Amino acid sequence: AIIKRLDEERRVVERLDFREAVWRDADKIAQALARTAADQPGDALDEKTLEAAFERLAERYDSRHGGFGSAPKFPTPHHLLFLLRYWKRTGSVVALEMVENTLEAMRRGGIFDPIGFGFHRYSTDSCWLVPHFEKMLYDNAQLVSLYCFAWQATGDRLFREVVFETLGFIEREMTSPDGFFYSALDADSEGVEGCYYVWQAEELDRILGSRSALIKKYFCVEQSGNWEKGVNILYRKLLSTEFAEKEGLAEDAADKMIKAAKEALLVERSRRLKPLLDDKVLVSWNSLMIKAYSDAFAAFGEVKFRDRAESALSRIIEKCI
Repeated sequence: AIIKRLDEERRVVERLDFREAVWRDADKIAQALARTAADQPGDALDEKTLEAAFERLAERYDSRHGGFGSAPKFPTPHHLLFLLRYWKRTGSVVALEMVENTLEAMRRGGIFDPIGFGFHRYSTDSCWLVPHFEKMLYDNAQLVSLYCFAWQATGDRLFREVVFETLGFIEREMTSPDGFFYSALDADSEGVEGCYYVWQAEELDRILGSRSALIKKYFCVEQSGNWEKGVNILYRKLLSTEFAEKEGLAEDAADKMIKAAKEALLVERSRRLKPLLDDKVLVSWNSLMIKAYSDAFAAFGEVKFRDRAESALSRIIEKCI
């Protein structure tokens, strides 16, 4: 008992020493940044600066697929957040359309996991179809906040769904038992990139039965595969409401069918060898996710989002500061 108590006291002392070292380093960094800012003052931000930034983004905007530039294509939530704020400041319809089109295209494309939810790292092509299958905490955190703001600006139901689905993924697969958030899920499993996430058409027939034909249409599944080695990346050309109208289905019936199919495929997928989980806890990335939960609570008033943010923040303060 005495040895155990001494060991606990030693750990407390080490932790206090570590905290003091962190604060000392933080002060040194802040002082260095202050000196740099004083030595090299930048130009004041004005309307011309904002207009120039908007024009630069507009030049790089992909009007066909959304996003900026060509392959590989990254979500770049900071660009889209700037455009949202630019729209709010100036009323630019073009800026808002760039945001809406990009966020919708990402939700339809393979960069968003339609079964387990959450965003993959980036798209290897220009149309958001083929992702690099890694899932990063900081990407999903920033995108949750962005979709919250986009919903507040537009009221688009799709943006709300993305927030709730992505936070569901974070809760299920990226949250530790003690309330921290893990860093990433690998792209590979069984030594093959994307193996965990792709499907053969015959698999869907076996799992979904009579629903298979319609679900394969909804997820753009090809019998010979829409990606390499005859497998399919699930994505959508049509939203559920558009799909229901095209197929002559009642909207509620289509929603229920698609939801049930997703649940069945998630159960089946859970039996596969999962990608490696990077379970380290980074304060900066956890802070982004705490902000994402806070933004979701501010947007939708869901108490569970506030509680998750408060719980994670308390753990960070208790263990890391």
